[in-house]
Amino acid sequence: MDPQRARAAYLRERFSTHGADSFMPRDAIELVLGYCMCDADAAKAVDGLFERFGTAGHILDAGFSELSDVGGMTQKAALMLAVMKDFFTVCRDLSITGEKVADSGVAIEMLKKIFVGVSVEKFVIMPLDKNFRALDAETVAQGTPFTLGLDIGAAVNAVKYYNSDRCVIAHNHPGGSSMPSEADIASTYKMARVMAENGIILLDHIIVGRDGASSVYRTVGAD
Repeated sequence: MDPQRARAAYLRERFSTHGADSFMPRDAIELVLGYCMCDADAAKAVDGLFERFGTAGHILDAGFSELSDVGGMTQKAALMLAVMKDFFTVCRDLSITGEKVADSGVAIEMLKKIFVGVSVEKFVIMPLDKNFRALDAETVAQGTPFTLGLDIGAAVNAVKYYNSDRCVIAHNHPGGSSMPSEADIASTYKMARVMAENGIILLDHIIVGRDGASSVYRTVGAD
């Protein structure tokens, strides 16, 4: 058997036997592309992707047009990677439903999942029930710089939609630090004040960056 076909068969067998946890990112991307391209071309395309973008995370952050420009990539393969990232982002929003938010640390770990591979700024509202379990994680703004003053009404409406009186909010700093800026802190207190006027408790504001995630309340010592 051709060495590339043998490797592709090995990757498929490894996934079926051991699952994704047994994979390095490079191997995982090669496995996916193998279903869109012939096995030899998939291996060459993966080389091109890592040469162009450097890491698997940067590959997933790339858009369809950027992926298509890489030597050896077909439009079908580029579309597969772009679509997978977007659909997984949607699924991550749903995966936290029902989890209990015991404290800010738990909220951070829950909400970090939502922003993996997201290359645009996104503002998420997570309403909770009376037992502090997540009812959803709804994106109320995306694709533009985070401007809390424009999103307060949408956030309040999102919480009220679930008949909730408490929530956690989150947004990301794509490519930047998770440390809250002065503007983030000021906006958090503005949001908390408006929500309180509407009978809603803002439990925390989580910021996710390239370096991890932070709690605004913990940063200012209000946790």
